[in-house]
Amino acid sequence: RSTPLYSSAASDVYNRQGHFILRIDDTDQERSLIEYENAIKEDLSWMNIGWDSLEKQSSRLSCYDNALQILLNKKRAYPCFETADELSLKRKSQLSSGKPPIYDRSSLKLSDSEIADLKSKGKKPHYRFLLNHIDVNWDDLVKGESKYNMSNLSDPVILREDGRVIYTLASVVDDIDFAVTDILRGEDHMTNSAAQIQLFEALGSSPPRLGHLSLLTDISGEGLSKRLGSLSLKDLRQEGFQPMAISSLLSKVGTSDAIDIFKNINRIRKDGLTVLVVEQNVRMALLLADYGYVIKDGVINVEGESKKLMYDESVKESYLGGTKANV
Repeated sequence: RSTPLYSSAASDVYNRQGHFILRIDDTDQERSLIEYENAIKEDLSWMNIGWDSLEKQSSRLSCYDNALQILLNKKRAYPCFETADELSLKRKSQLSSGKPPIYDRSSLKLSDSEIADLKSKGKKPHYRFLLNHIDVNWDDLVKGESKYNMSNLSDPVILREDGRVIYTLASVVDDIDFAVTDILRGEDHMTNSAAQIQLFEALGSSPPRLGHLSLLTDISGEGLSKRLGSLSLKDLRQEGFQPMAISSLLSKVGTSDAIDIFKNINRIRKDGLTVLVVEQNVRMALLLADYGYVIKDGVINVEGESKKLMYDESVKESYLGGTKANV
């Protein structure tokens, strides 16, 4: 993904006082090996992408337990006792009947005595977050007005029966505790984001600004994946590719611009990536204006140079209210 490049640049762009957090999602002890963590750090360092602080989810397990208890007290989380095989059979039955494979909330109907009885028999529950079946709307930093109807989504599992916290809950708790203001992630997380917006609200917090970036794909349009044998940064490094060549390409992916070769990562932050996010969406342009960049007559001033903005006038008119931009 190109997400770390964008996030690192954004942390510099926003008032030049941003803070880029490298979070290690290591709650799964079987899959979270130190060599994987070191590989991530090595790749980012090779790409000249630094981080301001490092946080490990494995050191914050009590925070996630506290958040789960809050949700249980608010009746926004509930225990479930189906096994993986039972859930698989339910999904197959729904699909064969032409229905979407959405969890039927059968465990939500269990009484307190029934739950206690199941636990006394050694049944260990997993926990789900109870979604409100309404439209969730947000103004995406990249895609603009976005909406998802939560009745199309199963109540997400937030804690496994073995006690492992799921990314859906853990990342929200982290974002609240670390006062995260902006999240840039792949567009494959759109549905996750919709569920997490409700999680933020259930935990008494407002969600950060969200931006969903297009995924990198291969020549057939398939997403890049280790399972499909896609190249890693380590592979590219061993084949002799230069980090700035890769960063220069990634900074222009998704635009109609010619690929510029930047000499250092700071130039991408000041020039290429700033212009990239602005050209992709006027919402980002106006957000940048809120952080002190001067925009006038469709031109943004970046480090003393004028760059022409590209946007639809009708979109521009919809997003001028309340901005500090000099447009």
